[in-house]
Amino acid sequence: MKTLKRVATAMIMAGATLGAAASNAAIITRTYAFELSDFQIALGSNAPPLSEVSGVVTLTFDDALSFSGQTTGISIADYVGPALGSTLAFSSFGGPGDSHGIAIGGLASGVGLIASGSSDFVLQVEFADASYDNPFLPMCSSGFTCGSAAPTTFASGYTISGTSGGWLAAAGSVSVVPVPEPSSWALMILGFGGIGAVLRRRPQVATV
Repeated sequence: MKTLKRVATAMIMAGATLGAAASNAAIITRTYAFELSDFQIALGSNAPPLSEVSGVVTLTFDDALSFSGQTTGISIADYVGPALGSTLAFSSFGGPGDSHGIAIGGLASGVGLIASGSSDFVLQVEFADASYDNPFLPMCSSGFTCGSAAPTTFASGYTISGTSGGWLAAAGSVSVVPVPEPSSWALMILGFGGIGAVLRRRPQVATV
């Protein structure tokens, strides 16, 4: 029992140290792995040419401020989707006491909008709270992720340059998973280190 108490104390101290450092910083970094699939026609009549749009996007921003069309502090890896026809950017929506969300997409049509003739993807992410740690609350309870009003559409999906079509992912086929940041890994490592230290300090009992 004493050993378990020592382990818990080590974990709590490590978490408190890192938590205090994080709470003092307004600039945060979040990484999300996303996947869009099961596309439906939103604009035009062409069948969706892609079956999946996916990637891992990392955002760095001031969580105390709203932002619109921000092109700095964004990077994407392992991207599968239409060739991006314009600069990738992201915008916030919601605010204190309201829903919190981020729209990610190309600037050609405006971040968060699907418009024919461009070559971009759009990802709409809504969060349970202002920490930006807990995606994804679908922006619409059923059907498309959020409406389908021509000539532009506010939703998760994509378009391809040279076509007149736009394709939306159905609400049930949009997935966003938070990827642990280095500070989270550091917390885990400190915790395991504390466990190891406690176990090494246990008194040895001689067996006769």
